[in-house]
Amino acid sequence: KPRVLLKAATNVRLSVHDWSPDGKWITFSQPETQGTNSPRVISLVSVADGALQKVIGENLSPDTVRFSPDGNYLAYNLARNQIRGSNTQWTNDIYVVDVRTGRRKLAVEHSANERFVGWAPRGSEILFTSEQRGTPGLWSVLVENGETKVFPKLLKGGLEELQPIGVTREG
Repeated sequence: KPRVLLKAATNVRLSVHDWSPDGKWITFSQPETQGTNSPRVISLVSVADGALQKVIGENLSPDTVRFSPDGNYLAYNLARNQIRGSNTQWTNDIYVVDVRTGRRKLAVEHSANERFVGWAPRGSEILFTSEQRGTPGLWSVLVENGETKVFPKLLKGGLEELQPIGVTREG
């Protein structure tokens, strides 16, 4: 039977992102307090009893939070304001956070705009789009224990107007 796990306050927008691989948790983001300028926090809600667990508070791009295949980590975009001369530009970097501890690590940082796509099926790589070489491409970076271990590598370049929606179990 359907049931309510979490009810948002009036005029508060919840963004549901992902279901944990074991089916026990759902990750979502919402403003930490009421108000339009409040930072958004990533939280988990228990499917069994509706218990809440705050993971991390940030000003997030709320469309890209995903569990790693083992359920131990979340990866997400973080928008930041970058000033270049007289121009201001928003870019995204990619972070990985340990679900149990809330410890966050920067996974991908570049002046180009990175967008998190998903975890590779084995959970050892993060896939993302970036314009690091001038045109959009699909990239990957190796992640071990929530930290990147090598420089990102280009998987496929020249991908104009790429709007990824995720990664299949087969990769």
